[in-house]
Amino acid sequence: MKGTFVITADYLKELNPCSCGLDAFLKAYPDGGRYQDILDNCCANGRSDWAGWLLYRIGVTEDVRVYDESVSDGNLDIVFAGSLEFKQAAIVRSIKAGDSITAGEGIKAGDSITAGWSIKAGWSIKAGSGIKAGDSITAGWSIKAGWSIKAGWSIKAGDSINAGWSIEAGWGINAGGSITAGSGYGIFAGLKVKVSDWPEYAQVTAKEKPENLMTGYWVQA
Repeated sequence: MKGTFVITADYLKELNPCSCGLDAFLKAYPDGGRYQDILDNCCANGRSDWAGWLLYRIGVTEDVRVYDESVSDGNLDIVFAGSLEFKQAAIVRSIKAGDSITAGEGIKAGDSITAGWSIKAGWSIKAGSGIKAGDSITAGWSIKAGWSIKAGWSIKAGDSINAGWSIEAGWGINAGGSITAGSGYGIFAGLKVKVSDWPEYAQVTAKEKPENLMTGYWVQA
């Protein structure tokens, strides 16, 4: 599916939107609108929550959006149904992609960073709230979130991994430096791996063993 997929009023009604959202759609797109155009319009008008809702209901597209120049706008919300690629650094309020998010340098969001597939940065990944990926989260330097860090597969950083809340991975968690969760919160690796397979697929590596490591197989870095 492409982002040019046309959403009509009748189709939107089948998704059971809120009355405010439906009224706004009918006003902006009386004859229907293209999927990605609607997502962009929602974000431009301060309704990234509506864009996220629509992305969840309709799903991922094959599209790729490339930012050749650095992006630095603390008020910018990006909701893209396909894959996002930042050639340089990205500093925004929030990023949500149906597929993957990739940056040659760093990714920083005042709010959340979410990808249906992977999140990868050559430098650091930092979010004021949560970082979540259906697949892996990888950074050449550090990964830091004010809330939780969650990956369906692995979490890997060249330096430290730090979360204000919990850290959860379906497979392993690997850091060149430290792995730290918030006070009273746990670190969970191997959530999608049999306990017997932890030594191979759910290794947790860092300079020092995290105090609150709850699951996974510890290996000294």
